Amino acid sequence: MTFHIPSGGEGGGSHVPGDPGSSHHAFHESPGEGVVEAEFELHDAERRRALIEATEPKAGDRSKVWRRFGFVAGDEFFYRGPRTTSKFSPMFSLAIMDGRYVQALLGNVSFLLPILGIIFGAIATDQVHGNAIPPLFPLMAALSVLGILSGFAGLMGFLVFLGGCIATGHFTTEHQLVTLFLLGCSWFAGPQIGARLRPMKSHHDKVGFDRHWHQVGDFLFQYVITAFILGKFLLIYPLISGYDVPIKNYEHQMWVVVAIALLVRLSFETVAREWFPRRSLEVSAMRLAVRNRWLNLFFIVVVQMAIVVMALHIAVGNIWQLWAISIIYGLMLIVERITTDFPKVTWLRRLVPSGVARILLVIVLAQLSAKYFIEHGYTTANVLTAMIFLLVAAVLFMLAVVEKFDGDPWGKHPIWKVFGFSVVLGLVLFGSGIVSLV
Repeated sequence: MTFHIPSGGEGGGSHVPGDPGSSHHAFHESPGEGVVEAEFELHDAERRRALIEATEPKAGDRSKVWRRFGFVAGDEFFYRGPRTTSKFSPMFSLAIMDGRYVQALLGNVSFLLPILGIIFGAIATDQVHGNAIPPLFPLMAALSVLGILSGFAGLMGFLVFLGGCIATGHFTTEHQLVTLFLLGCSWFAGPQIGARLRPMKSHHDKVGFDRHWHQVGDFLFQYVITAFILGKFLLIYPLISGYDVPIKNYEHQMWVVVAIALLVRLSFETVAREWFPRRSLEVSAMRLAVRNRWLNLFFIVVVQMAIVVMALHIAVGNIWQLWAISIIYGLMLIVERITTDFPKVTWLRRLVPSGVARILLVIVLAQLSAKYFIEHGYTTANVLTAMIFLLVAAVLFMLAVVEKFDGDPWGKHPIWKVFGFSVVLGLVLFGSGIVSLV
């Protein structure tokens, strides 16, 4: 699945005033066609200033730590930079915003991280002689750690490495392009996935044990997701690069590195959120620019589709499943970009609410797929892999479609409770294998 671009600050944060997780999400207005960019920036700056002034400063906001080496230029960069880059690549904007908590804590000292990213990226480029292959584990781990601490730092390291590959001519083959894409995921995009799926929140709407319970869940979720992603990425490099790279043997070591780096990241992020609420708002980004709809659709659908097709071609070869998966994935991307819900179908949600429908779809498709494999088998490992990808693509597409249908959930009348119980019971029977389509 893809991730929707937040309008400023960090996506998914609570909307409690003074909570850095919320940034200034309450101010969603973007300039109309007749409003020039300068007027919009003035309007956004006034609202931002009002929100900052309404936020009670805490101990960190009053400290001199973040003032010691300057902060004005850095604050302006994190405020204006993401909007500027979003006109070309929202992905880069998200990476820049990911490092704002360090700027809130340390002021312009935060730029030491992207400088380290540039240095490590240059060393990695020299180590592999400009080839589009991952460096040895120490450098791979260092760049991954920088990406965890600050997506901006990881992005800078990747751009240097990418520039070295282009300069030496290692940017032309299918294997090289997909390898560079995965390196970008390892160094600045992948470490952000856990935070995008479940951003660490203040949970000011909860108290006592309930608040701590949710915060622990935020920590653990990001640990598991980030460690799993960055560890498993290492196993894929031999397949996509076409070389038996030694990085494949360091999955468990990467898990340890990720655990330590995330402990540092989440600890400092918590300090910024709780003790530096004003500073966190001061470095929040203004609303990202909205690109032309068709240009955005091109980058989201065409560019992603090209990467998916190349990666699948390497994994399964040129078979019909490759194109079926690509078409289904492209349709899913288009459905996700539809800004309005499909026509309201009350009776549909009354029959099966969306949460239950998602579970039902997964179970039914899994059982039908199992039945197909039992009856027809498979000829090669490539075909089996392709069919699994096809199943996953079909599930993701259907889930995206289900999300677009609005409607009411099960009603309060007793008959709906009986019906709901029957549906849930059916799901349990399917899931446990007592009732099977196989």
